[in-house]
Amino acid sequence: MASNKNAIPAVVEDAPVEETVETAEKPTPANDKAPKNDPKPAECGFCVYLGPSIRAEIQNATIFNSGKKKAVKDNKELIAKYPLVEALIISGDEIVAARSKVATPGNVLYEQYMRLAGQLN
Repeated sequence: MASNKNAIPAVVEDAPVEETVETAEKPTPANDKAPKNDPKPAECGFCVYLGPSIRAEIQNATIFNSGKKKAVKDNKELIAKYPLVEALIISGDEIVAARSKVATPGNVLYEQYMRLAGQLN
């Protein structure tokens, strides 16, 4: 039998239609990867004291316009008197999480806050 080149093939209506979506993954250069020994990111430019207020010394939510190291250094006399103050000076980039931890029983910041508050009474 001779084949007709102009013939239209029969269409099967019940056959499932497969759609293929091609995704092109862009190759990444080797220098896009972060180095393994990447130093800790720069500290935020301020820190906040989240401990209880100490009359004539420091108030809760006191903002220091410096990093934690400088704030600790500037308050070394207070920290010598109340060592837990240092743990409750929080860097600005950690403030959101720390505020909820100070108010939630069962974590270190809460325990430190409560111990310091107990020393003040």
